[in-house]
Amino acid sequence: MKYKARPTSAFFQVFSYVTEDIEKVKLSLFNMLPKELHEKIKLNISKTEGYFKDPIHIISTKLRGKEIDSFLRYVAEKLPKRTKIVMNKTIAQQIDEHGNLYLRFSKDDAFDNKIAFGDRDVIWCKIHFSAKSDKKKSILEYLKEIKFIVEDQK
Repeated sequence: MKYKARPTSAFFQVFSYVTEDIEKVKLSLFNMLPKELHEKIKLNISKTEGYFKDPIHIISTKLRGKEIDSFLRYVAEKLPKRTKIVMNKTIAQQIDEHGNLYLRFSKDDAFDNKIAFGDRDVIWCKIHFSAKSDKKKSILEYLKEIKFIVEDQK
């Protein structure tokens, strides 16, 4: 099937707090990605301060083109079917009018080499899609085709 939407860029960001080992946080990010991408990506690390002047490292990276497709298919393979069914019902709310899909993955689960969505202490991901028309619908078609989301077969 030809998609009307294609992923063109992906940005990942995760915070490493003073109470965390930065190498473990980096590992969490790498665990989110297929092994064939590990050598290709470059992590950017910047420092900032928290409210109480505690150091925070911001770790980020970008993917482009086929790397993003590889990442999304990797996640689709690792996600439990029940999660994909739930995501099918809610993911449209995570797509904006510019063709950006926003995802938040659990940093702790990623460290344990599991992929799960999370609300606190997350690896933040923004994926931009190009689409000629009806961006949201086109993105949803693409995500269904790669089995990132699935319908409940009751």
